Amino acid sequence: MASSPAVLRLRVFPEAYSVCRIASASGVDESGRLTFLSRTDEELSLVCESAKAPADALARAGGCGLRNCLLTARAAHCILRRKIPK
Repeated sequence: MASSPAVLRLRVFPEAYSVCRIASASGVDESGRLTFLSRTDEELSLVCESAKAPADALARAGGCGLRNCLLTARAAHCILRRKIPK
């Protein structure tokens, strides 16, 4: 019996989103529709609604958000910068 291909449905959120490099996760507002924290040995990154982005973020890039995607902060940064096709 052949298996059916997996289907991934994407939905673009209407809110503007930001990818931020932050020093600490304390005080991050997680009340938005999408909040994603990613930690590596070099940095801590946050994807969140632009309106909820920390004012003290070390770096920030804006764009759109996608639902039902598990993205690393680096992949989200590429999508937000339109470096790979949506």
